[in-house]
Amino acid sequence: MKDTIVTKSYLMFCNQPERDFVISMGITSQGFKIFLIDHAGIITTDVIPFNYHNCALVFIRMVMGLAFLPDSYIGVDATMNFPKLVTPGKKFEEAYPPLVVTKTSPSMPVFNARSLPSWLTVNGVKKDDRLTILVGEQVYPVKSTIFRSQSLVGRGTTVFVVKLPDGTLGVLKDSWNLVKKPTESLAITKLDLPFCPRFVDDHHFKNAETTRFQTAARKEALIDETRIKERMVMYPAGVHISDFSSLWELIIAFLDVIIGA
Repeated sequence: MKDTIVTKSYLMFCNQPERDFVISMGITSQGFKIFLIDHAGIITTDVIPFNYHNCALVFIRMVMGLAFLPDSYIGVDATMNFPKLVTPGKKFEEAYPPLVVTKTSPSMPVFNARSLPSWLTVNGVKKDDRLTILVGEQVYPVKSTIFRSQSLVGRGTTVFVVKLPDGTLGVLKDSWNLVKKPTESLAITKLDLPFCPRFVDDHHFKNAETTRFQTAARKEALIDETRIKERMVMYPAGVHISDFSSLWELIIAFLDVIIGA
């Protein structure tokens, strides 16, 4: 069961860039276990038996929460609007209408009764049929995905081509970085090299973190790592290959492409 949950969580992270963490529940003859997996690792509970009133209440909360809570409460980044299409021109929620919850501020704590962090809810973001990502207060329409890291624990980097407010195209990088290391944007801004990326205003935005779940668990994680989800928006970098000044420069450009591939 554990191997299956880890494998399915890995596949979800690979195919859902808007997925921050995955909550799963495994049922056995003795009771059930709760699994929470993010890019910092996996947190599990001990077997929770069914023959206690409090344990049965946790089970009911898990089932009700997975069925009724908003997506942002169960691991989906609300700042990334990625509508899923089951058939051309038909959205997933139209083919399978979701259950409607009337309560505006649901709360179903599983581990400890703690206040939810501010990054779990996003207000004022208009949902539409476009693929969009929110960075700060700016919404960027997504044109395409040019890189995706196929990993479970680690940075989980995804790079998008987005439309900038001035109508030009830019690059948006979304990754889970270690808090103990300097940010990538800090390193790039200190490099005095030609044709390096130039950042758009409000380029560095912290959106989520993994500390909350680690501190809520009763057992310490085997890997003591805290990761923060960060986004950077940059203008395109480099020079077009057609802008070469000599045949030697053109050959070197092709050589760099071959080595990079």
